[in-house]
Order: sequence, then C-alpha cells, then structure tokens
Amino acid sequence: MNMHRKILTGCVLIAGIVATAATAQSNIQNNMPQQPTWSTTQQQAPGPGQQAAGSITEPSAPGTVANQARDKMFLRKAIEGGMTEVQFSQVAQQKATSADVKKFADRMVRDHTLLLQKLEPFAEQYGITPPKTLNKEHMAELDKLNSLSGDDFEKEYITVMSMAHHKDLKDFELEQRATDNNDLKANLDEATKVIARHTGHIDLIAKAHSIPTPSV
Repeated sequence: MNMHRKILTGCVLIAGIVATAATAQSNIQNNMPQQPTWSTTQQQAPGPGQQAAGSITEPSAPGTVANQARDKMFLRKAIEGGMTEVQFSQVAQQKATSADVKKFADRMVRDHTLLLQKLEPFAEQYGITPPKTLNKEHMAELDKLNSLSGDDFEKEYITVMSMAHHKDLKDFELEQRATDNNDLKANLDEATKVIARHTGHIDLIAKAHSIPTPSV
C-alpha cells in the first residue's frame, strides 16, 4: 500500500514538472519578437539597360566618330585660316606705312607660323593634308590687298584681320571646350590665349584708325 502511494506521488510530481516546462516554453515563444514578413513582390535591382524608378538618366556622351569629325573639321579650318592670316600679313609687312600696323603684321607672321607648326602633329594624327593654296574666297581677298596701297590698304587689312580674329576666337573657344582629345584641348587652351591677345591688339589698332570692329 505504501509502495503504491509513493509511485502515485512520483507520477504527480513528474506531471507537474512537464506541465511547468510546457508553460514556460509557450511563454518564451509568445514573448519573442516577430520576424519581418517579406512581400511576395520584392523590388529587384534594374537589369542592364533598365532604369531604376526615380533615378536620373545621365546624358550620353557624343560618339567617338562624331568627336573626330568635329575635330577634323575644326583643324582643316584652323590650318587654312592660319595660312591665310600669315599670307595677308606678309603683304602688310611690305605695304603698311603705319608703325602699329606694320608691327602687328610682323607679330601675325611670327605667331601664326608657330601656331601652324603646333597644329601639324594633330593634322597628321587625324589624317589631314594641309592645303597648299588658299581657298577661292581668301585668294580673292589676297588679290584685293595686293591691288591696294596706302590708307586704303591699311583700312582693308585692319578690317579683315579684326573680323577674322573675332571669328577665330569663338571657334577656338568652342572647340577647346568640346574636344575630348586631351592633347588637342591643351594645345587649344594656349592657342586661344594667343588669339585673344591678337583680337584685343587689332581692335585697339582699328580704334586708333577710326575703323569699326565686330560687335562682341
């Protein structure tokens, strides 16, 4: 009888321990923080060629072919223009009677000859063959200069050089900003400064000779 009572008491104790453990486990699970529930429509990173929502599209750079075509066009015009200004100024070295005009002509021959020499490697790089003669428009102007003398010559020469340098300055500044050829960009940075000085110089001469200059 005592044996049965001891067994029964032991079973009751074991049952109580199991029940207590189950209650504790339940309380732990109920008190644990809930894990985030992922949406079934998660956002994915944009694939190649796709744009993320709300992002800004960067402007595409001009193609290499377009850049080269622009550089080549500029170089052809710059070389032909440089040759023209040298030849016009060689005439002025002989025909100019005013000291300031003659001095400017000397400077043009010297500076533009040097600028042309510095452009030669780029002409070769882009496969450009420098022209051997002036184009028809510039040749006609050269013939006109050769036919004039005295004040008429100086007025024509100053007018032409002022117009040419204002145009050159804009063209060189534009190409210097636009080209992606770093060597050419560096060359044009220096050349643009030279042309800017020429432009200021010829405008001062024009003012001294009462000759109008292009509006800036």
